[in-house]
Amino acid sequence: MRQLLMAGLVLLLAACGGGSSSTDDGPGQPTTPDPGTTPTPDPEPEPDPDPDPQPEPEPPGSVSCSSRFSVEQAKAGGNCRPATGTYCALPEENSLRYLSSDPLPCAGVSIAEHSVQAAGMQSSYLLIKGPEAPEAIYLALHYLGSRTGTFTNVVRLQELAKARRVAIVVPQAPNGLLGSNLGSSWPFRPEIEPVADYVRFLDGVVANARGRLSASSLPLYVAGLSNGASMAYDYACTASQPVAAFMAVAGSMSSGTRALCSAGQVPGSVIVHGTSDVLNPYEGLLSLTMSVPQIHALFEGLSRCSGSDGSVQLRQVSSSLPVTVRYSASCSNARRHYLATVTDGGHNWPGQAASTNEITLGLLGFKTQNFDATIQGYDLMVEAAGN
Repeated sequence: MRQLLMAGLVLLLAACGGGSSSTDDGPGQPTTPDPGTTPTPDPEPEPDPDPDPQPEPEPPGSVSCSSRFSVEQAKAGGNCRPATGTYCALPEENSLRYLSSDPLPCAGVSIAEHSVQAAGMQSSYLLIKGPEAPEAIYLALHYLGSRTGTFTNVVRLQELAKARRVAIVVPQAPNGLLGSNLGSSWPFRPEIEPVADYVRFLDGVVANARGRLSASSLPLYVAGLSNGASMAYDYACTASQPVAAFMAVAGSMSSGTRALCSAGQVPGSVIVHGTSDVLNPYEGLLSLTMSVPQIHALFEGLSRCSGSDGSVQLRQVSSSLPVTVRYSASCSNARRHYLATVTDGGHNWPGQAASTNEITLGLLGFKTQNFDATIQGYDLMVEAAGN
């Protein structure tokens, strides 16, 4: 029933950046077709003669968060203001360009589309690279009904690729939702849905991307929003290759996924959730899904963490919604576990494109810019992996 409710709210998911289009390239689309079946390395992006502005230097005496965000720096009073829009120019306020299925360009960032066939399924993915050689692979899973380009724009994956040395892989879920032009969705309840098949599909996507990047040994991170966050739980726990850490934003976990994670690998974890999320309630949905604090405690238990969580409330730099980050103490497997709670926050991605939630305030809830799940969330994943 809950899945039907979410499907009925596809149009409302413009608050998370919803959009639709066909998979064909349109005019001005910065993607390239993939006629071959054997992966070949993509060309490196050419240096841009007029690059976007870089972050300003930290004030003397401050603790820098611009190169890598950490809760320790935030707790020490560092200048940890999110750098949203610093690395890639953002469209004008209230622009609907974010909702386009074409990924927006960013100077020095290459975006290519590739077809892929794996686990008996066929689809495509975007491969996003910054100007420097990547040091990690970031698998980004879209929300219900989204297209990969729209999701890329809403959560600013172009900016992440430029700000951090990471290659970003954005697969389209290989099924249509109510028609091919309305995006697709991920299964997330292994007790009644073919989650294992989609995990194998994502294994194939990652393998294809690694071949193109000639990067067989780079660490793998996975992140998702809403429906994609629920799939991120499943993939992080049961992928055929180790997942260093995952980030789940506004996602839910079923009892079936809990069982998979209890018996699977134990990655580092970053969970980001608003207390006023109406689609995936913070306290869980009756007996169908776990509460967010229970999910955080699950991974701490699997890592055999000892001691009480630490916590820090981030500075309120651009909105009134407080963000508190809880973090684990010592864990036996060197992993760390983070829970970023947005008080009164809704069903969205903190730090998402500024204009995409205005028309549905009160329906999907308020968003915050006091924490950036894109760049700061990635930094926490690196910390969670034990690096």
